[in-house]
Formats: sequence, structure tokens, C-alpha cells
Amino acid sequence: MTLDQTHQKLEWTLLTTRLADLAQTDEAQANCRALTPSRSRDEIILRWADVTSLRDLARGGYKSPVGSLKVPRQVFKGAEKGQLLEGTDFRIVLDVLMSTKRVLAFAGSFAAKSLVLSRVRTVLQPLTRLLLDIEKTVGPDGQLLDDASPELAAIRSQKTSLRKRIEETIQRITHEQGVMEYLQDDFYTVRHEKYVIPMRLDGRGRIKGLIVDTSASGQTLFLEPTAIAGMNHDLQELDVAEKLEIIRIFRELSAHVARELDGLRSNYAELIELDTLTAEAVLAVAIDAGSVELSDEPCLSLIEARHPLIKTASGKTAEPNTIILETSGDKNQKVLIVSGPNAGGKTVVLKTTGLLHLMARAGLLIPAEPKSKMYLFDSIHLEMGDSQSISTNLSTFSGHLLGLKPVIESATSRDLILLDELATGTEPQTGSAIARAVLEHLADNQITTIATTHYDNLKTLALSDHRYRNASMEYAEATYTPTYRLILDVPGQSYGLELATQMGLPANLVARARTLRGMGHSAMDDAVSALQAARIQSETLKRQLDKELLEAEAAKARWQNECKLLEDQRAKASRSVAAKLENEVDSLRSEFEDKAKELRTAVKEVRAGATDPKLAYEKKRDMESALRDIETSVSRMATAGIQVELPGVALTPQDLREGLNVFVLPLKREGIIAKIGATPSDAIEVQVGIVKVRVGILDLRKTRSSESKSGPSGPFKR
Repeated sequence: MTLDQTHQKLEWTLLTTRLADLAQTDEAQANCRALTPSRSRDEIILRWADVTSLRDLARGGYKSPVGSLKVPRQVFKGAEKGQLLEGTDFRIVLDVLMSTKRVLAFAGSFAAKSLVLSRVRTVLQPLTRLLLDIEKTVGPDGQLLDDASPELAAIRSQKTSLRKRIEETIQRITHEQGVMEYLQDDFYTVRHEKYVIPMRLDGRGRIKGLIVDTSASGQTLFLEPTAIAGMNHDLQELDVAEKLEIIRIFRELSAHVARELDGLRSNYAELIELDTLTAEAVLAVAIDAGSVELSDEPCLSLIEARHPLIKTASGKTAEPNTIILETSGDKNQKVLIVSGPNAGGKTVVLKTTGLLHLMARAGLLIPAEPKSKMYLFDSIHLEMGDSQSISTNLSTFSGHLLGLKPVIESATSRDLILLDELATGTEPQTGSAIARAVLEHLADNQITTIATTHYDNLKTLALSDHRYRNASMEYAEATYTPTYRLILDVPGQSYGLELATQMGLPANLVARARTLRGMGHSAMDDAVSALQAARIQSETLKRQLDKELLEAEAAKARWQNECKLLEDQRAKASRSVAAKLENEVDSLRSEFEDKAKELRTAVKEVRAGATDPKLAYEKKRDMESALRDIETSVSRMATAGIQVELPGVALTPQDLREGLNVFVLPLKREGIIAKIGATPSDAIEVQVGIVKVRVGILDLRKTRSSESKSGPSGPFKR
């Protein structure tokens, strides 16, 4: 299959067409349609960085306002050669200048959030003078505006006045007695740039003037009355003057465009590139795409990959699938064998892998998780088992083999091979043998491959050879419908009978087929059924463990909330105690100073002999007692503790009822349960003051007031 055929099968053209529809300018749309997957690694990395920043802006509703632009190359070429540009040419140039002005304003607002906009802001040239000159000169339809120059305004004003005088004169002439009956109609017209009156042939001579023209039949004469001949001549001279002035203005404006040609061309190129980048960013938003890791070695590691062109009936994107070949440790998987029901999504997995690699090569962001890895394969070979050709006398199988031949002969370890329904269209034993031989050849040559199949002998390869990996498309047996989910390491069943039932095949035929199949039911089908049952049981246990883990994490979160609240309350209590102790220290300091003052006074009195020794002794005893009181107070302050506990007790599911008073840990406030869910894991609505909040049961504690209403409970401290 040729490169173009591979791109066609992978629907590359549909993707580029969708991308083109998101571009604003004609040339950017053409560039998008012509996009090829041929960028280098460095170019891809730079492209992803530019588009990612624009994608983030687009998610917020901000898109570069380039606007619709016609391709101006012919205009630029004409200006470069010194040609006289026309009014429509100047409007094309003006559109480029106006787009530049809008984009500069946009880039100025968001340059800090996007390197590409920061760069655009520095390279775009506003060319304001040229913009203003064209804007005040040429109208939206390309016609020169009256005030393009004072001379033009004067000429057009004179022409308007002169036409009015001519028309008034003609009206007077045609309404004179004896004239109306010879007129073809009550109107005037212009022939050979002169105002004339159409008259019947028999009216000749009724009005003095010169016959300018006749009708094709010769029955109508177009007469220029002598009364307006001079005015007609003046009008013709004004027409010539107007044309000369227009040429002069357009020549000056054309020269101005020529002088700014380098800036115009540079601006236009930047605008087209920005428009293309913006289209890629908008597409990335639509398909939820981003950059991924580029691998230095061939690999296949797509996490939650989505086909960018598939939409479900509800408008959602395609089912995400993880498509991985393990290459770490002792594993060196090279071939992914995808089995499962018809119409179950096997081909979509194949095409998703191929199309996403083409997107990477083209520098487009990838609809997969960022932790995905992609290798930039040299070539992607796609062969699908639908190569029937009547014109070349090829059967489906013959065409398929003809397509396989160049793949097998030319593919290298740096290529990606995608094989859909490998070796079908012939007798099953022969087909499966050929298919296995092909996959063994590809594995031997270390070529990364994905192959879809219904052959049992291919499904068993992964059981004995580490180079192969099984995968299957999930099928909901309860509803007989595919889920389009890829399950790794589990081979799939075809579910042909179930599909036949779903498609409406008569029940008796399906029952007979089921009986016939039972006679030769393969051991592989039994093994696959047992494996799938084990997988379902494993997934059930995993969901149960996930639930228990979630509950444990929630309990941990509640414990952390309670600890934090307790620490906050202790800190608050510590600050309160500290303030109280400080007040007491101030009081003791004052008391101590008073006692010290009394003691100094008593000592002075004893030394001076002015105090009875007995009284001095009593004062000494009183002061010693006061000092002991101070010491007791200091000891009490030193041993003062902070006893703080959380309000109430933990709330259990059995306690839940509307109207219950609770303490809300995150808010550190009390509230009343307004509404409870169907299960204890549902959010609980609590009225806290005038606000209602929704919290989990682990964020609530039962308060004292709750216990007083609902019955006695253990004591607690606030």
C-alpha cells in the first residue's frame, strides 16, 4: 500500500479538512489541508510548545483574532512592479493591516501567557500611517471616498451641482407644451456620456438640439437639447478631472504600499502562521489533546488514546483505550494481537494508533494522556483484508497478499506495521498458518506491529513467547453489545452467534448454529471464557478494594481535619492563657514594687530610730507573707495547663437525621442537618447560619445540644 493509500485508510484527509475548517484565512485553510506528517523531532517539540499555550487560551474562550483574509500575493506582486493598484486591491491590503492591529492588541494582552504571542508582538509591524491613508481613502466597496483629497471633494461637489442643473433644465424642456406627446417616455438618459432626451422619430425638430444617437429600430432619437449642451461639456471635463485625480491618489497610495511591502509580506506570513497555530489549538481543545513524551527507541505506549474523528451518538469523544507493548525488564514485546467480536472496535484501535502517530509527525497535539510515549516511526504500513479488485482480477485474499508482500520485504525495526484481519479470505487453517508465519517474521525482525484477528493460533502466541501480547475488545454479554474498550493481556472471543442474534437472524438458525458450534467448541474459547470470568472477578475485587481505600483515605482526612482543628483551638487557648498570665504578672510586679517601697521606708525609719522595733518586726512579717503570696502566684502560673478537646463526638451513620445539631469541622462552626442522602456516603446538606453547605459525614461531629435532644451520651468538654 502506498503512502497516500495509507493516509487515506487512516482518514488523514478527513482530519486535515476538519483542521482547515477551524482556520480563519484562505491561505491557512489551504496550509491545513496540505499538512503532511513530516516534521523533525525538534520541530515537533517547538510546535507543541507553541500550540499548547494557544490551546490553554482557547479553553478560556480566547482565540487569536486574525479574521478572514484574501490571499494578497498578486497585489503585492503588482505593487513591487510599480503597477497602479485598484480600490479592491487596497481593501485587501487594509484587511491585512486591520488584522495586524487586532492581533497586536490581543498579543499585548496575553503575551505573558504565550511565548508565541510574545514573539508575534515583537515581529508584527503596525504600519499605522499606511492603514490610516487607505482607511480614509478607499471605501468598503473599493470606491474612492469623496474626501480622499480636497481636490476630489471639490470636483465631485461640482459634478453633483451640475447634474442637478441639467436634470432641472431637462424637466422644464420635456414639460413644455407640444413636447410631451412626442417623447417615448417621461424620462431622460445618458448616451456617449451626455444627458439626452429620447423622442419619437416624428417629433424631430420639436426641441432645438443635436441628435446624439438612435435606437436599434431607428424609431427613437436621442437628442441633446441645445440648452444643456454647454453643461454636458462641462460635466465631461469634470469627469476627466475626477479620473485624473483618482489616478493621482491611487498612484501615491500604490507607491506607499510599495514602500511598506517588506513589512506587509512579513506581517501577512506571521498572521497566516498564527492562524494555522490557532486552528491547531482549537482542534486540540475539541479533541482534548496535548503533548506526550517522545521516545528515542521504537515503542508503543498510548495511555487513554482517543480517535480524533469519532463522536458517539451523545456527542462525546471516542472511547479511550490504553495501547501498550511492554519493553522494560525481561519483556521485549513487539507484536500486539487484538481479538474480539466483529464491530467491536478492533479496527478503530488500529486506526487510532496509526492516525495519532501521523498527528505527532505533523506536529499536532495528541488526544492521549501526557504520560504516553511515542516514537517517530520512519514509516507506517497499513494492510487491511479488503483488497478485492475486479478490475485487476484479484480476489480479496489475493489482493491482501499483494499488499502484504512489500510490507514484509521493506519494513524495518524503525517502522510501525498495522495489519487488520490478517490473512483472511481463504480456508481458515491455511489463513491462520500464513498469519502466524507473518507475525513470527515481524517479531524476529523486531518490528513494532498491531494485528487484529479471529484466529485461535495467534491468540496462543503470547502464552509462550514474550515478544507477543494479547488484547481484546470488551463485550457486554448481558446486553449483546460491544463496549469498545481494549482489555490488555486477555484474548477475545468473536461472539458471532451473539452478534447474529443482535442483527436479527432467525432464532431457529441461531439455535442450530449454537448446537453445531458446541460440537467443535475450541479449548481456546473455553480458556478465554474462564480468563474473562477471572478478570471480571478481579475487577470486582479491585473495585471493592478501591472503595475501602477511599473510605480509609476519607477517615484519614477526617482525622487530619480534627487534628488541625484541635491544634488551632489549643493555639487559641494558649494565646488566651498567655494574655491572662501577662495581666497577672503586671499585677504582681506592681504589688512587689509597693512592698519593696514599704520595706525601704521601714529600713530608713529603723536606722533613724523613728520606729518602734516591735512595729518594724510586724512590718517585716507582713512583707514576708506578701512575698510568699507572690511566690504562690508564680508557681500557679508556671503550672497552668491548657485543656482543649474537640466539640462533641464523631458522627456515625446511625446518628444521621434531619434537624440534628452538628459541628462542621472545615468551617469550625455549628449547624443543623437540613438534608441527608440515600446512603451514608452521599453528601449531607447542613444549614450553617444563613448558608447551606454540602459535606461528608467524616467532616461532622455530634454536639452537646444534639445529645440533649436525642438522648443521653458520654460527657465531653467544649
